[in-house]
Amino acid sequence: MADVSVKVYDTGYYHIGVRPGAEDAGLAGADPVANMPLSNGEFQRQRICNDPSLVMMIPGRPGDGISQAPLNCGDDIARTGFFKAPQLRNIALTAPYFHNGSQLTLEQVVEFITAAGDFQTVSEISIMDPDIEPLGLTLEEKKDLVDFLRNGLTDPRTVAQSAPFDHPQFFTPNGHPADANGYPVKNESRAIRDRQQQT
Repeated sequence: MADVSVKVYDTGYYHIGVRPGAEDAGLAGADPVANMPLSNGEFQRQRICNDPSLVMMIPGRPGDGISQAPLNCGDDIARTGFFKAPQLRNIALTAPYFHNGSQLTLEQVVEFITAAGDFQTVSEISIMDPDIEPLGLTLEEKKDLVDFLRNGLTDPRTVAQSAPFDHPQFFTPNGHPADANGYPVKNESRAIRDRQQQT
């Protein structure tokens, strides 16, 4: 983490300082129906706590000196303020940006990333991704980055809605066609299978 502590986290989810974790829990929340954690890491940690005979290996980060290790009940799961990182393909067409739509333009996104988020407070550092740090980009570098995001990662065929990105559609009937009695018509192989089961 940004405070150099080691925590388990769900791959593809990050806290980059869009909102404080206390205000916007992200993966720290729970499914309101099943009352299960939204974080897979936390879900698996709870399984280990309930059944210590389970062994689940957590991939390490060899480049950071963190080796693979088994998940255990006492592991800290990084989940407060964590949200899914979207792909960048066709990003020029997906505004507004971030999970809450807080940045309207790619220029605003680049300013946000360059400044290392909006909430670099002492309390957030312990739960933020360690790679979120001020970049110190020049004005020209920011313009180049926006240009790359807008033009290099956005397919002009998608912008023009031309093939193969022209919204092809399959039109299906609303339900199965009905027979003379108003019952749905079964497909022939299903009808044969049903007759064989009756005999």
